[in-house]
Amino acid sequence: MYGMHFFKESTMRHRLIMLVLLCSAILFVSCGDSGGGGSSDIYEIDVGVMVVSGTPWIFAEVLKSGSPVSDCTVEVNTTDIPYDGGSGEYRKMGAPPTIIAGDTVNLIITRGGKTLVNKTLTMPDAPVITAPTAGTYNANQVMDVTWNSLAGANEPEFIMIQVEETDTASGSEYSGMEIGTATSHTIPANTFDAPKSNIQIMVFAGNRTTSLGEYAKSGSEFGVAYVTMSDLFDTI
Repeated sequence: MYGMHFFKESTMRHRLIMLVLLCSAILFVSCGDSGGGGSSDIYEIDVGVMVVSGTPWIFAEVLKSGSPVSDCTVEVNTTDIPYDGGSGEYRKMGAPPTIIAGDTVNLIITRGGKTLVNKTLTMPDAPVITAPTAGTYNANQVMDVTWNSLAGANEPEFIMIQVEETDTASGSEYSGMEIGTATSHTIPANTFDAPKSNIQIMVFAGNRTTSLGEYAKSGSEFGVAYVTMSDLFDTI
């Protein structure tokens, strides 16, 4: 994170946050103290890079003592990610950079001539969702979500499955986690709202790191994910 209504900045940022939080148990580099040294120049940094239907979505938050830092240079694969004063984040949606499955995603954050972060992750292969397909499903039954095997050179660390809160019976977002070699996830019965039309399930294939160096506060993260969407389906 999304029926194409997920193409909203707030929703995408939320998906990145959820990605990181669930992996920790996502889809940010945190310019905070990741336990490095005794430097007083410590930042909280959360950075997420997602590819959604071939389009990159990049969000980065850099904080110092809880306040946004607006004068960093944030680069992803040599592309400058501009600071957005309204959100207090560095963000960019769309190419450049162009990122495809298997690409190295290099994040560099500098400030005042000092390199705060220089890390790389590999963008996993894109999950191809094989179920559910378009149709009508009983909400009082379990739903098996399946996708192709991603085992291999670009194997992800984890798979995350999400259903937006607007499509659940509880009104709360549903999230499930699987290891990177998994090819299925079962969503419990009575998760989906019903009757409801045009529901989609999101499948994230992701990698992450919390080792950001001496200037990053503990809890800082950098995450990447390839996101695909299921067919639209209805519930009864």
